Amino acid sequence: MATRRIPGRNDATSQRGAVKSCDRSIDILEYFGKIGRPVRTVEVSEALGIPNSSTDDILRTFAARGYLTFNGVSKTYQPSYKI
Repeated sequence: MATRRIPGRNDATSQRGAVKSCDRSIDILEYFGKIGRPVRTVEVSEALGIPNSSTDDILRTFAARGYLTFNGVSKTYQPSYKI
């Protein structure tokens, strides 16, 4: 299968970006495994050194896919039954 090229980016840059995002996602899941309590986006961001906007995107994606639950009152995330 041929890889799709993104205009203005070479293949190495595209792959690094995808891997970086994947690494961040795994780091976040591992963080939840260690912390064992609901956490806010900023706490995850600061603990892992990931930009807050990236952390927020990843957490929202996990919540939308059912891997995390979000409490709108306390603004915290925690693992769901899927994890």
